[in-house]
Amino acid sequence: MGTLFSYSIFSGLFLACGYVAYRLLLSGEKQPGLNRAALLAVYAVSLLAMPASLLRLAMAPEAPAAGHMVEAGTVTAILTATPTPASAISHVLLCGFLAGLIAVGAWTLLGIARLRALIAGGRRVRREGYTLVLLKDCAVPFSFMNYIVMSEADALKSESMITAHELGHLRRRHWLDLLLAQAVCVLMWYNPAAWLMRRELRSVHEYQADGSAIQTDGVDARIYQLLLIEKAAGVRLQSLANSLNHSNIYKRITMMNKQFNRPARRMRVLALVPAIAMAAALVNSPAVASAINSAGNATLLSENLRPQTAAAPVADDKVTDKKASEQAPETLPQYPGGEDAMYQYMIKSMHYPEEAVKAGQEGRVVVRFTVMPDGTVSNVYAEDNNLHEALNREAVRVVKAMPAWTPARNKEGKAVECAYALPVTFKLPKQSTPTSLSKSR
Repeated sequence: MGTLFSYSIFSGLFLACGYVAYRLLLSGEKQPGLNRAALLAVYAVSLLAMPASLLRLAMAPEAPAAGHMVEAGTVTAILTATPTPASAISHVLLCGFLAGLIAVGAWTLLGIARLRALIAGGRRVRREGYTLVLLKDCAVPFSFMNYIVMSEADALKSESMITAHELGHLRRRHWLDLLLAQAVCVLMWYNPAAWLMRRELRSVHEYQADGSAIQTDGVDARIYQLLLIEKAAGVRLQSLANSLNHSNIYKRITMMNKQFNRPARRMRVLALVPAIAMAAALVNSPAVASAINSAGNATLLSENLRPQTAAAPVADDKVTDKKASEQAPETLPQYPGGEDAMYQYMIKSMHYPEEAVKAGQEGRVVVRFTVMPDGTVSNVYAEDNNLHEALNREAVRVVKAMPAWTPARNKEGKAVECAYALPVTFKLPKQSTPTSLSKSR
């Protein structure tokens, strides 16, 4: 469950950055088709960003790279039965996240059931490409999947106009967009960007359906606008359905009378690229990466019921060993914020594996990795040892999750790759010593 929580946070940051760029530069433009594509692109990038990042790390070769090597001071992980404040907070946040996810998910399923009940309770009339459902009482006409739902009275008075609008939704399969948007709202229920993105998507749907009714089906614009005003007082049914009166009437009428954008203005959509780049930089910053890591390590079990660890740097002197070479780095790679920040990251991220605790295993794991010219951590592996494999996996996991470093540079100032060795000592407490965490430098 912690993985789902961290995925939600990671994706939510991309979604928020994409929404801000869209809202500032694209929301008011009359280009509904392009705007819809932009919104769906933001959804796609936000949902696929973390899997793509993990895939890139998984595909990185595990063999050590030839080059220059730096060995850092030892980090010691000591078992403790006392939960760290960060672990307790992560546990509480995870419980809150799951509670909200279940509540919004249940509300969504209830809405789908309500739509199905409305459709099942009406008189169905088969039409070419869709099914018309007539109800005795339906204040707001709407469409869902291949159904158009309206009241008997609306069918007698304005069936052609309502059908023209709702067919604009059905032809473009807007209901699939809404299912995606609602799923994101369930996953990121705490994130305002998820709900605001859904609202923007629904508005674009209405602009497209309005344009389809007037320009494609030839509905009189003035009579159509009067119908919208008449239906504006209707009750909104469900976020998963496209209803005739959904969006702000003033904005919709303004958009109908607005000229389409000049081609040059459509280039504003490219503003999404730096917004996504900003999100990528944000999730790789030390503070945010640590928070996402903590979320991923959170558990539903009480922290007092399972072994905990913390990591602390010990007083070993740091050793630097650079192979003589013309390409030797002039400056060494640096973790964002320096070594102290790296140790703090290790403190928050590392846990003593439960399997190793049960086996009574402790010892020193040397994790070797390469800081690439772009600052990413690659080629992560643990040196061969006789320790429990869970200790190696935990040390490698924490290093792989590190944010991008400042890369090493040669005399010409060019970024070069540099190998790095980080010893991590796992140590179980003695029976006579109270379980606690000691720190020293």
